Amino acid sequence: MTFGLLLQAVPDPARRLAAASYTIYLWHPFAVYPLRDAMRPAAGELAWDALILPWLAGLVLPLALLALARRTLGERATSTWLGERPSGR
Repeated sequence: MTFGLLLQAVPDPARRLAAASYTIYLWHPFAVYPLRDAMRPAAGELAWDALILPWLAGLVLPLALLALARRTLGERATSTWLGERPSGR
């Protein structure tokens, strides 16, 4: 937040990620939970790949879904069906 107050304008990647946050929130369980269950480490063992890969999939899957929806449905339908806020452009 403090860093954001110092900026004159919000960078485009940050604006797009903020617009996609609700879609990421809604769709991340469909990637995270199956992958987490498939990669469950043994008891008492810490496996970094079992932590990082589900987290990464939970971010990438919803963003890929948004990109595909924007291409096929357009901005307005994507906003309606996936909950993405319009970018304002």
